[in-house]
Amino acid sequence: MKRLLLLSSAFVFLFGCSSEAESQNSAPTEPQDVTEDLDNEETESESTTENTEEPTEIEEDLSEEGQDIQEDSKEEVSTWETTISEIATSDASETEKADQIMIQAASHETTQEEVNIFLEDIIDEYYQGLYLDDVTDHEYMLKNLFKAQVVESFYDDSEQLPEDKFAFDFIQNTKYTYRGVDAVDSESVLANESQMDKTLLEIKY
Repeated sequence: MKRLLLLSSAFVFLFGCSSEAESQNSAPTEPQDVTEDLDNEETESESTTENTEEPTEIEEDLSEEGQDIQEDSKEEVSTWETTISEIATSDASETEKADQIMIQAASHETTQEEVNIFLEDIIDEYYQGLYLDDVTDHEYMLKNLFKAQVVESFYDDSEQLPEDKFAFDFIQNTKYTYRGVDAVDSESVLANESQMDKTLLEIKY
């Protein structure tokens, strides 16, 4: 009986040791799973980093293209004011400069709003007595001539509108005094100014 108990105890002991050994041998497999998970996370992180770099390169290309377009548009921009400045500072004679301005004004694409602004500008210059104050100021005289010609070309002569009449007389005085044909106090200039005064009453300025 004692032998049986001893054998049973020995068997239980051996079985317990065997189980512990198997448990110890199987335990190291868990870190392998953790290592694999970390490797996967690093791979995913690298993939995400690569994907985020692509939009950055595209944005840089778009930014460079936008800058090129802006530079091109700046080069193409040329207003009537810059054209007048170029003509005013050229070596051409007063007669040639005035003729060039008349051509530029005749081909200028305008609107009713711009015509109204130009008309108000030349009326103000006349009303304040400044429009013939210095006929040697090329840019000033040519700018007034341009505005008056744009206004005069905009209206139909057959309608005999006061705005059209005022612009026409303003052109005559500006052009011929600038070219040196008439003096600022000549009879023709004074006659035109008398007509301009009457026209202003019709415009109700």
